[in-house]
Amino acid sequence: MDRRLASALLHGLTRLTPLILATVFLTVTMPAMADSPHFSSKGFDLISRKQQNRQLLYKLNDERGLAFTIVSEREITRQQLEKIVYFHDIFTNWSYLEISSMTYVFYEKELEINIRPERFVYKNVDFTRYISAGLGFFHDAVTTYNFRLNIDDMYPRIEGRLTTEEELCEAILAVIQNPREAVAPQEEELSRMLATKEDVSGVSDHLSMLEKRIEELEAKQSEHESRLQALEDENALLHNHIDKIRKAILVLHNLGLFGNIHVVDREAIALILELKAEEPNLQQEEVARILRKEGHPLSAHEIFLVFSVYFNEFK
Repeated sequence: MDRRLASALLHGLTRLTPLILATVFLTVTMPAMADSPHFSSKGFDLISRKQQNRQLLYKLNDERGLAFTIVSEREITRQQLEKIVYFHDIFTNWSYLEISSMTYVFYEKELEINIRPERFVYKNVDFTRYISAGLGFFHDAVTTYNFRLNIDDMYPRIEGRLTTEEELCEAILAVIQNPREAVAPQEEELSRMLATKEDVSGVSDHLSMLEKRIEELEAKQSEHESRLQALEDENALLHNHIDKIRKAILVLHNLGLFGNIHVVDREAIALILELKAEEPNLQQEEVARILRKEGHPLSAHEIFLVFSVYFNEFK
């Protein structure tokens, strides 16, 4: 490539680089800027935004210089920002409460607001002495409050639906003036929970005992089945011996004139046993006729021997 041409191309790219970088920056950042809420339009100064433990943390100041934090799993939407503006305006304009800091936490469907009071005095009673973990408010379909006070080593819970600042102050004041009465129902509920836990523990123990008993019965059943199988095997062996004895008797009593052995037809014997099982009163003459018909003829003497040995019939 010609040196002058290469130099011209390099010079041109050098002049275009700032423009290219600016274009890339605007392309990447403009959609995010367009989608992000305008905190400044609501009177909020965004101090910092960072990701921590899969959550986004926004640090902001309002027009009065009050620092507050927003926590969310995703970027804050305009709808969420409108909720913050709504509640921020309510709480920062309460008459008896001066706020030290606030935190807004967005969950899937609920907004939690925690307020740390700088000063909270109602009817000459300083509430901040009894509020150690802040004031907790929750908004879904309605707005509720739920937090505990610390009064002489008692921790009564304050909870209810938020209507006005005065209503909340009266609820706090009533608990401060009579904490024992506020704690009593909570202690009763705790006692019921503990009793339920004991009941569940008792049921669990009973179930464990039943499971152990079932295991013992299953072991005995297995033992009985083993014994039954042994008895069945022994019974089969005895039947086999008895059958051999019967056949031996048939042979001994069916010898020929000169001691010749005449074995009785086994199929004929099996047929006789089958016929007698179906008709116990079947006579020898009828059996002889059936045997001839089935092709297993036996002599009258042989039929008599079978009836004698197998059925104890000697007629």
